[in-house]
Amino acid sequence: MFGFIILHYGDISVTDKCIKSILALESVRSCSVSELSDNSGFPDDSGEKVKILVIDNDSDKTDQERDELSRRYKDIPEVEILQIKEKAGFSHANNLGYVRIKEQSDFDYLIVANNDITFEQKDFLKNVSENHEKYKWDILSPDVLSSSSGEHQSPIATKGRTKAELNKTIFLNKLFLILLPIAYKIVGKKLKSYKREGFTDRRKTGIVPCGACFVLSKSFIHDEARIFDPETEFYYEEYILHERCRRKGYTIMYDPSMQVIHADGVSTKGRAEKEKQRLKFLLGHTAKSAEVYRKYMYGNEVL
Repeated sequence: MFGFIILHYGDISVTDKCIKSILALESVRSCSVSELSDNSGFPDDSGEKVKILVIDNDSDKTDQERDELSRRYKDIPEVEILQIKEKAGFSHANNLGYVRIKEQSDFDYLIVANNDITFEQKDFLKNVSENHEKYKWDILSPDVLSSSSGEHQSPIATKGRTKAELNKTIFLNKLFLILLPIAYKIVGKKLKSYKREGFTDRRKTGIVPCGACFVLSKSFIHDEARIFDPETEFYYEEYILHERCRRKGYTIMYDPSMQVIHADGVSTKGRAEKEKQRLKFLLGHTAKSAEVYRKYMYGNEVL
């Protein structure tokens, strides 16, 4: 059985597109777009059984606005909405969803995804099962393809970060945060010039997966109480997960034959309409999360 943990924030239409792409997968019981929009449920019981847990993390909206998401799927039993009342970052919200969905059933796989992900490979679920049967991974990282730039966003790195790299990251992000009010255009240009490791078109283990979408196998689900531990509010979740898996002997595998489409952080961009606000959010949370990761990796000694 497959479970999906979808983190919702912002535009409901983005989440709706994600859910429809899941329900349209080949091995999932068929459901037309019109039937879904009419909340009439599935026409029959054939196909793969799935559970979609949508974590409504949009706590800034009014109760009336948030209830619209619940009303949209109230007659579709495969979809459940978990409404989080408090402000919760990426790690905590996903951990709450993970605990909740594990109470529902004994899942073979859990697919964790942002609401701006769509599953356009119709045989995605079948491929997940066959891939795991062949390679016995604990976490699968598919190719996350940007819909706007065409960039391959996974893996985000092939190894963890050194203490020197983290010290530099924390220092520069704090410095840029100070300079932001007077030089935000320069800061923005500097951040855009950052280049991550190049995309690989080969299967590879031990990588740092892209948090926008990854798959957990039964071995991880059975043994782990949380996905992300320790938690950060935003950013560096994947690096911490990578290190935790290394310590516990879990295998993370990247396979470019598996692909999802990413709408490039629509939710985050909707949160910070002005460029200066967006950069402040990015710099502040990156510095704080890098400090959490540094402590997890190297303890209290930072020099």
